[in-house]
Amino acid sequence: MLLVLTGEGDDADVLRTGVSFAALEGARVYGVAPVAAAGAEAAFAAECRRAGVAGQLASVGGDLAREVRERARY
Repeated sequence: MLLVLTGEGDDADVLRTGVSFAALEGARVYGVAPVAAAGAEAAFAAECRRAGVAGQLASVGGDLAREVRERARY
């Protein structure tokens, strides 16, 4: 599952919902966040730990939408 964090207010909801769904499905979570998203890495790791889900977050620079398209698994 790929979660996109933008560094804006709804990231906590995205994390909570996405990681909870991944836990139910036994899925691994991949995240993408802009480098400037303060605290995204710590929040991502904490939420994955809380739910017992394996996850990996990439902090990217530049066009976030382009990065998401390149990383999406079809």
